[in-house]
Amino acid sequence: TGLGLYICHEIVQKHGGVLSLEENDSQGTCFVMRLPAGADPFS
Repeated sequence: TGLGLYICHEIVQKHGGVLSLEENDSQGTCFVMRLPAGADPFS
């Protein structure tokens, strides 16, 4: 239904990330999640 993809997109976006779609003729379609690196919690 696409609801899971919508929920993933919202969660990633709220964490400052991006959910994108990359198409490749030989391998098909791939969803890519990119999140910013967090600060070092031990510093």
